[in-house]
Amino acid sequence: MNTRRSNVLPLLYLFTMLFIVGFSGHPVQATTWIISETSPTISQIVQIASAGDTLLLMHGTYYDQVFVDRPLTIASQYLFTHDSTDAISTIITIPDSIRIDSTRSRSPFEIRDVNAIRFVGITVENGLGTPHIFYGTTPMMAGGAIFSLNSNLTLQNCRIRTSSAQRGCGVLAYWGNIRIEDCRFEFCWYDGPCSGGGAYLKGD
Repeated sequence: MNTRRSNVLPLLYLFTMLFIVGFSGHPVQATTWIISETSPTISQIVQIASAGDTLLLMHGTYYDQVFVDRPLTIASQYLFTHDSTDAISTIITIPDSIRIDSTRSRSPFEIRDVNAIRFVGITVENGLGTPHIFYGTTPMMAGGAIFSLNSNLTLQNCRIRTSSAQRGCGVLAYWGNIRIEDCRFEFCWYDGPCSGGGAYLKGD
């Protein structure tokens, strides 16, 4: 990605609108999308982002449900500052209108068939899972906050909290790989028999 650190950090604090970082004179190999609560939603940017792009979230609470089908990095300002308060202050949560509908996916992030997806320094909370049939014909709610299927998932300095599902109350990574670094799982539970209170992992 064609960025210079000295130019990136001032942009973080001067702009609250959507901004694309690029520098003339060099081909842009990847794009950094800077997103605030008043920008287009995370979901909208994911739909137009290219493989390898970064979505950089400003402080705030984002009420969204994000379906990821391409390699991306989704991060808070922690990506540059390494300040844990950035992770605490950048929250993705499921909208109430989706939480009350028990017939549909209710994970804030649903990832399918992605060879590299990375979350850095964000909080994901209040998810209730995505229906998935593991065996038989009856779907189970899985991946309360993050549902990942056939994907390679990396979580770095994230908080996964207050989420619930029958399999993987916080995170489900099924048929793929997962790397977890310095993350916190808080208050992830299910009111009944479940597998994987914090995370349920089944690799290749």
